[in-house]
Amino acid sequence: MSHECWLIRHGESLANAGERTPDPASVPLTALGWQQAHELIQRLPKPHRVIVSQYLRTHQTAEPLLKHYPDLQAEVWPIHEFTYLSPSLCRDTNQDDRRPLVEEYWQRCDPDYRHASDAESFRMLIERVQAAMQRLQALDGISCVFAHGQIIRTMLWLQTQTITTLDHAVMRRWNTDGGSRLVGNAECIPLLWE
Repeated sequence: MSHECWLIRHGESLANAGERTPDPASVPLTALGWQQAHELIQRLPKPHRVIVSQYLRTHQTAEPLLKHYPDLQAEVWPIHEFTYLSPSLCRDTNQDDRRPLVEEYWQRCDPDYRHASDAESFRMLIERVQAAMQRLQALDGISCVFAHGQIIRTMLWLQTQTITTLDHAVMRRWNTDGGSRLVGNAECIPLLWE
């Protein structure tokens, strides 16, 4: 059996709406996000499996599809958002509050830099996404993968790259090429294998 893989970004979350949030993992959907999640039932094929990150907003986005197909259960994979800023240092902030830290991080452009011990480096992101893509490629049937904007962008970007050395030039290229590809809330993108 061949494999058909759909990458679905979570519905609009409180963070997307500009609200202050306690940490990246527990951010819930907004009312619009829930509406977007319900609309996915009509846009997606019946999957053989549903994959989510450990973050609440992907579980909530997948929930209507799982209720529609009660024989399915979600598999939790490490496909959570790229958390390059420390959740503990950014507690109860919004996008505007974090903007100076985001700018400093990307100016530094060091693939091994970690903002704090509870943040991940760019190298950690790439290795985590590459491992998830290898797992996905080994599957058959239809997979619906509920993930996050930067994870989806990284998957799509890695399909176009040959990376021999992960250095600041590759990181800068990801930020300008792969990182600049906007993925809308509840957008569904097929992941095509060569």
